[in-house]
Amino acid sequence: MSQSWSGIKKRLEQDLLCENLRGRVKYFITKYRKAHDDEARVSILIDEKEVLKGNVFEYYRAENKLLSKLTREENIPKRNWDGKKILHDIENLEVEDRVNKTLVNEGIFYVWDFTKALNYYLHNSIDNSISSENPLVRLFAILDRRIGKRALKSIKDDIYNQPKWLRQFYILRLEIENIQYKDGIQLVNITKENRREIIELKVKKSQQKFIETIENCLDEEATPPEGITWKSKGIGINNTIIGYAMYGIWQDKTNRYDDETWIDRMLIDEKYQGKGYGKEAFKKLIEIVEKEYSTDKIYLSVYKENLKAIGLYQQLGFSFNNKTDSNGELIMELKLKP
Repeated sequence: MSQSWSGIKKRLEQDLLCENLRGRVKYFITKYRKAHDDEARVSILIDEKEVLKGNVFEYYRAENKLLSKLTREENIPKRNWDGKKILHDIENLEVEDRVNKTLVNEGIFYVWDFTKALNYYLHNSIDNSISSENPLVRLFAILDRRIGKRALKSIKDDIYNQPKWLRQFYILRLEIENIQYKDGIQLVNITKENRREIIELKVKKSQQKFIETIENCLDEEATPPEGITWKSKGIGINNTIIGYAMYGIWQDKTNRYDDETWIDRMLIDEKYQGKGYGKEAFKKLIEIVEKEYSTDKIYLSVYKENLKAIGLYQQLGFSFNNKTDSNGELIMELKLKP
């Protein structure tokens, strides 16, 4: 960037920032003394409280860990000079770019990521910036005065599709403009921005025997058995993803049996259990499945030892049909009113 940081800071905090946030949002870049390559620490404050930071040390630690994992898993050889050219440079550049995008989505970045995103934002239209694949660019854009109420209303239900660290800026802008957004239990799409957050959800240790890991569920969704189509959703409340669900339809290719609609997996993270979220999420799930498949019956299966889950399902109207699935789980069904 050719302009001085003080000049850019003024543009960000005064000229481009929406009027109601001026004086509340502040940007800082602090250079490390005696550091080479102008390494610096980035910080964003809201009401004098630091809400986002980026520095080279945290970034390199995370980068080295993830890079080592991916190059090992994908058998990517190290770069090597053969006397004429660098070997395996393209493969390494590709995985390094994936690692960078993953870390930025997780809110781990350093000054060059920040200034690169800022440069894009300052030299592109606000429409391009708010729809950018780079969440740091969207950060600048959501606070921009040029994003009017009409645009904000069109993206207010998009909060869960933002990385967890970015949602606070979307909420801040919506609240300052007095725009209502959904804050109850929501079933949300799984995207590259929230995928890791969903994968990291955990049930209590005593519940782990009753359900597969979310990674396994997502793998099964991607490559299901013949005749089965699965769909996954995140479960969110108050702009935090607290659970996961998978549902779908089993289609009989022989036409000897009716197609069956299933709610196959549902879990609430251990930190959010005991608050009634599971029951509310299941009600939402039933509504979606009924509407999406126009079905009159929904199936699920449960281990006979999972008494707490059985109690919940019975409260919701499910009953046993005296059948078991291939894993020995008891099958329950819900007959929907016509």
